[in-house]
Amino acid sequence: MAIKSIIVENYRGFHKETQLDVKPITILIGRNSSGKSSLIRLVPLLQQSISTASSAPLLWDGDLVDLGTITDVVSRKSPKSEVRIGFLFSAPDFSKQIRAFSRFFYYHEDVAELSEDSTDVKYIMRLANDNGRTLFSGVTLRINSQELVVDWDDNGLINRLELNGERYSLDNLSMMASTGDLVPSISRSPSMSETGGRTFTRPFFYPEFAEAVEKVLHGRLSGDKADFIASRLGFYPKERMKEQLLQLPHIVKKRVTEAKSAEISNLSFINQLPEILEYIKEEIQRCFLNSAYIGPARASTERFDRIQELAVDRLASGGENTAVYLHSMNDSDAATFNRLMNVATGHSVKAENSGPNHVSVLVSAPGTTEWENVADVGFGFSQIIPVVAQLHAVTERHVDNKRRSSSEAFYAVEQPELHLHPAMQGNLADLFASAVNNANDRQLGLRILAETHSQNIVTSLGFMIAAGNLQADDVSIVFVEKDSESGESSLRTMAFDENGEIPNWPIGFFSV
Repeated sequence: MAIKSIIVENYRGFHKETQLDVKPITILIGRNSSGKSSLIRLVPLLQQSISTASSAPLLWDGDLVDLGTITDVVSRKSPKSEVRIGFLFSAPDFSKQIRAFSRFFYYHEDVAELSEDSTDVKYIMRLANDNGRTLFSGVTLRINSQELVVDWDDNGLINRLELNGERYSLDNLSMMASTGDLVPSISRSPSMSETGGRTFTRPFFYPEFAEAVEKVLHGRLSGDKADFIASRLGFYPKERMKEQLLQLPHIVKKRVTEAKSAEISNLSFINQLPEILEYIKEEIQRCFLNSAYIGPARASTERFDRIQELAVDRLASGGENTAVYLHSMNDSDAATFNRLMNVATGHSVKAENSGPNHVSVLVSAPGTTEWENVADVGFGFSQIIPVVAQLHAVTERHVDNKRRSSSEAFYAVEQPELHLHPAMQGNLADLFASAVNNANDRQLGLRILAETHSQNIVTSLGFMIAAGNLQADDVSIVFVEKDSESGESSLRTMAFDENGEIPNWPIGFFSV
């Protein structure tokens, strides 16, 4: 599953639903206080929420970023409305992936499986502000054209299931949501009569689902046979359920109408909601545990740093542990790191023991064999090394993906150009392009999300596209605007053409 967009509503200055489409390289530009940082900091917010146990799904104040509380996050225009944060995914072989999580359905070996186009999946969490406490009140889940709204009370008891505007009765159903994570877990407690003494739980609306399936089968089938077929039919989006039903044994083709196919798809959507959410949860967790963030207030590298015998797979958001990260690298890591450093700066960097339990960061200029302490070569180097090191961490030290052959990661960085000469600022475009191209070769879906005030970065990306070193479709320039009267933030996406030019560039943006 690939994240296509990050979605927010009633979040800081973004009063209305706002969709940030992410490309391999997404550059956010805009005036000060327009809302750029609010979007960038969603990456560390989600990462710390996944990696740290908390009583709420989002940990607003953590080691990576401090957003205060939900009171500070909710839009001031609508302080009593829900904060909504979510994603739009592109999910290849979605139905097949869901069956891999299923505890109830076992795909029938005699049913031919059709090729499946990529499915659009939209997941939104809805968060309420309860006097500064975050309440996870519900989710909205859209799969292609089918939208399911799920609400629960303060105890997690689900009290609303609404699919495409139709409410489903919850009488005699005890459906519970466990809401401590970004994606809830859904369960129910069945009666013994429902399970027939067996050790597994039937899905939520299985009797209604089995009856709907039976209506498209030959009438001469026994009830057990019809139940056997129904119990092995998993979820398919409405757009392809009819086609898949026609692959079932004992089907009556003229009975497989659009209406009946839609009914079966809708019921299977609700029935397999636990598996669908489990799949989404795993994908989100993998992505954001892979991800990393570097903020604008980066610590300067000291002349000496203490060696700490800790596992280092990421830098702190302020780069405080840069020396320790460099010291932890083996020869292979050092080589891949310095390939990135050479693209960005033309220099090489290494960490070297400089005394008992101390390490120093050394820099070597091109064409020389001499190394200087980073404290002696200018403040700009101490600021760019954490930017490169964190990018190296994302691309080289990502979570091993055991279920699928590819994985995803965000690299979020604020003002990577700080304290850099304009020429070196332009090199950052080469750095980003090199990282993305290398990640593609390794089947890592890298998404670089950078907030900048540097015209040179934007211009250099255009030059690379014009030269054929970067695809125009891999880059998006997002202009973040804030209305001076309403205080509302909005996005305007600008794309490079094949000549590396932006036709709708806001004239005078970088001018005084």
